[in-house]
Amino acid sequence: MVPEVAVSSLTFSRLPLAEALPAVAALGFRAVELAAHEGWAHLSPAELAGDASGVTERVVSALHAAGLHAVALNAGLGRNADIERQAQLVAALCRLAVTLGAGVLTIPAAPPPTGNVVLAAAGDVPTLEMLAAIDLLRGLAPELKIRVVNVVDLMTLQPQ
Repeated sequence: MVPEVAVSSLTFSRLPLAEALPAVAALGFRAVELAAHEGWAHLSPAELAGDASGVTERVVSALHAAGLHAVALNAGLGRNADIERQAQLVAALCRLAVTLGAGVLTIPAAPPPTGNVVLAAAGDVPTLEMLAAIDLLRGLAPELKIRVVNVVDLMTLQPQ
């Protein structure tokens, strides 16, 4: 497998997604990590949960127009969602990741500055990459609390 370098859409966080993605492509990238943070960045997890098909269509269209593909989602659920709502938001993000073929979904365990992080992966290669990242993080920041979500079969999240 050839390694692929991606850039986060947060690089252009002040631009709408339809403008940020062509800017990423103009830098020579073909892979992107999409930002999905409540109240900030390019995708709203709440909007995705409320209008999954509309948001997904908009994202797929913008990716296609820019000649990019998503390899990861970087998500923030906001501070006000209760546990049931957070579960709905995570499920919506997982479905989007499946549709886009993105093997990694990163969700913080708690708002900063608690020092917690959650890493999530689905599939053999993303899981190995996640484990390598954990090894690096433990060496650089041993005080960091790391939680791991390893989805064995992401396709089970698809509607039947």
